[in-house]
Amino acid sequence: MDVADRLTPLALAVWFMDDGAADFAGVTFQTHNFSSEEVRRLDGVLRERFDLVTSIRSNRGRDIIYVKASSIDRLEEVIRPHLLRGFEYKLKPRRARTP
Repeated sequence: MDVADRLTPLALAVWFMDDGAADFAGVTFQTHNFSSEEVRRLDGVLRERFDLVTSIRSNRGRDIIYVKASSIDRLEEVIRPHLLRGFEYKLKPRRARTP
């Protein structure tokens, strides 16, 4: 069994709190230490199991998973029950933040 098989809403929330980041318009999962094959597998699980609109981007020469702005509300719906206070800022893209 691989990590993708164990990706529950709780596991997704923990992963997001650790390796999630707000981007300009969406949010990312920093998957720099995963192989390209593993990133593709995780990306597929996010799409299929959690109904997220994602893409894979290159960052520092490695693949990361980008959750598009249209899916931030859906991601929040999935992880909100498990999200610790103080991590909400990661769900707010930089373009939506007030200076």
